[in-house]
Amino acid sequence: MSDSSVMDSRSVTDLMIAIIGAGVMGETFIGGLVRSGTSAAQIVICEQDSVRAAEMCDRFGVSAVSMADAATTADVTLLAVKPPDARSVIGAIGSNLRPGSILISIVAGISTRTMESMVGEGVSCIRAMPNTPAVITEGMTVISAGRAASAESVAVSEELLGVIGEVAQVDEHLQDAVTAISGSGPAYVFAFMEALESAGVELGLEPEVSRALVRQTVAGAALLARTSEIEPAELRRRVTSPGGTTQAALGVLAGDSADGGTLAVLLEQATRAARDRSVELGREA
Repeated sequence: MSDSSVMDSRSVTDLMIAIIGAGVMGETFIGGLVRSGTSAAQIVICEQDSVRAAEMCDRFGVSAVSMADAATTADVTLLAVKPPDARSVIGAIGSNLRPGSILISIVAGISTRTMESMVGEGVSCIRAMPNTPAVITEGMTVISAGRAASAESVAVSEELLGVIGEVAQVDEHLQDAVTAISGSGPAYVFAFMEALESAGVELGLEPEVSRALVRQTVAGAALLARTSEIEPAELRRRVTSPGGTTQAALGVLAGDSADGGTLAVLLEQATRAARDRSVELGREA
């Protein structure tokens, strides 16, 4: 592939893909691509840990190559390294990326402007923020396109990132907010589950029973919300009978009792803290 017109007519399954960094997220994308129909022969990986690289090659049938070779041959290069290593890696591969190719970074805090300053002309730079449910192909990835990225490159990137879940696009200045909501969001849900399990034990349930109740309740509620056209606020109202048990509990969460907090306010404060830290990390990157 030497120009964007070739990219226009091809899908991810036709392209050569390089994945730099074979940690948890790198492995997630390797597995997702193979399961979605991309031949292992079209995927190369770059991984400093030779044992880890051999493990990925044995498990998925992909090949391990140098970063220079990967960048030279790839139509799409996915950067999945640790944040402290991102700039040096982009600097090492930038001159090897071919015009018409795509560089996708899932590294927090690395802007498309930074990426574009380190690659040659004609390279489309895409910034992406996935989250951890991607490991079971239930991820939420949000992308932002660089100034030089073509619509076709964005479409290819969405197809590639879609192998691990849902994909949405936002203006890049909103990526810190995305980090606070979907990037860090799974941890909020796990913290809620942890607290609800503990509450069940305090009410007399055996730990394993409380755990089972919480996991299925959260999973079922999330699936209902995702598959229903009804807004979460209305779903909540439908569970809440006037003067009933649910209303009593929600009153505490809304701060209506002397001992209660305000869930909405706490979540707003929490997400603002996450957003602000994301901004700081971007400045430090």
